[in-house]
Amino acid sequence: MMRLVTCIFVLATGALCALAVSTKEPAKSASETDVITVFLTGNELGQLQPCGCSGGQLGGLDRRSAVFDGVPVQRRLIVNTGLLVGERSEQNLIKFNIIIQAFSLLDYDLVNLTEKDIEIAENLGLLDSIGSVFNIISSHGPADVNVPVKFTKQFSLQEETVAVTVAAFDVESWPIEQINELFGPRSNLHSVNILILNTRDAGDIDKIVKMGIVEIGRAHV
Repeated sequence: MMRLVTCIFVLATGALCALAVSTKEPAKSASETDVITVFLTGNELGQLQPCGCSGGQLGGLDRRSAVFDGVPVQRRLIVNTGLLVGERSEQNLIKFNIIIQAFSLLDYDLVNLTEKDIEIAENLGLLDSIGSVFNIISSHGPADVNVPVKFTKQFSLQEETVAVTVAAFDVESWPIEQINELFGPRSNLHSVNILILNTRDAGDIDKIVKMGIVEIGRAHV
């Protein structure tokens, strides 16, 4: 039987990674119907293509479809952790819109918006329309911006139901102890909780783990 797993993904780290969730023990071979794959991407910072400054880079929005399409739609969750562009500039405002359209074409399920992402989306008049293209969450935003802090999607694996919840939390805005409130108990459901933690201090992660609030899950990069 699957136990509850909580993974922490810090916004200060980028890359594309995949977390595999199975109803079987890791030592056994799992088929497509036994596994949920969660793809996490982040720190776009306006980079639509690999920068070319070093070899072996796998970046670029145009390459992601080949990775995502390797997993059936009903067995995957695609999440972006935010930081879509860097400094505010005319070029980055154009890139922001392009990235949003790309996420739609790539069938992203969920995008976490940082405080800067929300500000840009509001200024471009895109915040309301983004929510109709894919689900959004955020730990930031003005009081008059109604953006949820978590999202849950349920999957059916054989005869069991798995609820995957992704939540955003900012350690500068709220006490760490409130993380527990993001992930309520779900009776008769297996739960996988993914926490997008907004922090630049690695010590925050150590503190959270030592307090027993969450455990670090394994992600395959």
